[in-house]
Amino acid sequence: MVGCDSVLSTQYSVLGGATGGWGVFLLAHTGLTLAAAVAADRVVDWRRRRLSRRTAPGPYTDAGSGLVAAPVTVPVAAPGTAPATTPGRSRWWAPLPPPSGAPSQSFPLLGRIDIRLLLFGSLLPDIIDKPVGYWLFPEALGSGRIFGHTLLFLLVLLVAGVAVYAWSRRRQWRARAVADRFGAGPAGGSMGLLVVAAGVFAHLVQDRMWSCWQTLLWPFMGSFPRPVEPGPPDWLGDLVSKNAVYVPEIIGGLVLIGFAAFVVHRGKTRRVITTGRV
Repeated sequence: MVGCDSVLSTQYSVLGGATGGWGVFLLAHTGLTLAAAVAADRVVDWRRRRLSRRTAPGPYTDAGSGLVAAPVTVPVAAPGTAPATTPGRSRWWAPLPPPSGAPSQSFPLLGRIDIRLLLFGSLLPDIIDKPVGYWLFPEALGSGRIFGHTLLFLLVLLVAGVAVYAWSRRRQWRARAVADRFGAGPAGGSMGLLVVAAGVFAHLVQDRMWSCWQTLLWPFMGSFPRPVEPGPPDWLGDLVSKNAVYVPEIIGGLVLIGFAAFVVHRGKTRRVITTGRV
């Protein structure tokens, strides 16, 4: 394990520290976090589809006070036409038939959370720590990994997020009254802080903060460690000259470009911009 002094001596976020690894800047943080969210969304969708096939073999219909599975009918192709497809045998990324009146949920996770808040959370530790450590208190701190990179900061966000979510669940009837044109309430409402906390957690993992316990477990292990060379690093120089820095940035940038192209291709640009949901 790389020591805390070795990690801080690099003066930028590194997976692997001074012995190797890669630097994590703007595009890398946001792109890798988004890639993890998409992967989690696909896993949730796969499990949902698998469970639905076991419990409900056909589309849903309203019957009285509940939802019941309607009989499955297999369409038969007319003579001279192409064979009809069998219900439920769609491609892995295609959505299942939703309940009557419910919005289509091709993305069960990304369709419910605000991606804007997730990406903001993936940058929040640096947004807080870089100005404070490098410019406000350079002599006392001199590091860009302080308060926002601690486990205490993440726990505060989680506790606040759970409290807000529990409070909003009791008033869920109000959220239905403000349903937007896409069939649901604002994506960043009750789960907003939890989504931000998820982005902060991704940032700490990408920064490999377990290599610096003195910072991660502050204030229980004393004050923040001082870097070998206090002050802001040469970000532009590292980004141009070190492949351990620009390779993750390229990967993160490609993820963001691919996601943006997908959003535009699916005609969801306005939805993502206004609600943060896919």
